[in-house]
Amino acid sequence: MTSPYYKDKDKMTSSLYLLTCPRLVRIVDNLESDGGIERYNEKLEKSAELQDAMRQIHERHSKTRIQYVGEHNLARNREKFGRERADVIIYSGITGMTPTQVTDIKCLHAHLADYLCTGENIFGRMILDEIHTKLLIDTDGESGCWQMCDPLHALSEDSYW
Repeated sequence: MTSPYYKDKDKMTSSLYLLTCPRLVRIVDNLESDGGIERYNEKLEKSAELQDAMRQIHERHSKTRIQYVGEHNLARNREKFGRERADVIIYSGITGMTPTQVTDIKCLHAHLADYLCTGENIFGRMILDEIHTKLLIDTDGESGCWQMCDPLHALSEDSYW
């Protein structure tokens, strides 16, 4: 989970979960480049059930963000960032989307990260299933890829990447 504030604390972000595995990021980049967003948007446009799932994801993200920031900090955020700006970020859905926008997936990375962190995102599950079944890519890692993700591992010239 990421902080709703940037490091300098003078800006806010709507992101809650980030896909950080370099291998998964590259795989999802390729999915998006190959029309993945358009394919998922087509599914969303045709399915009231998926639209309802997107609505629930937006609501969960807003509630999680409010819990993380805390109601007691909401007034301070409104004062610091302006009421409208703070509220747009605090009450936004996944990837900062307007909660009523339920026919645009916007970012496959965000949905996969959300699913991997919470287990509650149907689109993230669909993306992971697509990676496994259509692309035939194992996402459990390779013998050396852990080196890039373990902050306690000192990288050397013969490290994975």
